[in-house]
Amino acid sequence: MATRKEKLKEANILSQEQVNKIHASFEAFDADGSGEIDEEEFIQASRRLGLELEGDELNKMFVSMDVDGSGAIDKDEYVTAMT
Repeated sequence: MATRKEKLKEANILSQEQVNKIHASFEAFDADGSGEIDEEEFIQASRRLGLELEGDELNKMFVSMDVDGSGAIDKDEYVTAMT
C-alpha cells in the first residue's frame, strides 16, 4: 500500500519538496507528537505563524479541517486540507 507521500508524488500533484514541507508543517503543529493536531495546538501554531485571526475564525478553520469530527486533525485530514 502506498504511503501518503508516495500517492501525492505519483499523482504529480506536488513535488517531493512540497510533500516534505507539508509533512514537516504537520509535525510542527503537532506539538505533543500524538499524530494528531488538537484545537489548542492548531490555535497556538497558527498564532506562531502570524495568523491574526479571531478565536472563532480559527475555530471555523479547525472544524473545516477536522473532517471526521473527532476533535483532532489527523495527518490525512491535514494533507487533504493543504493540497
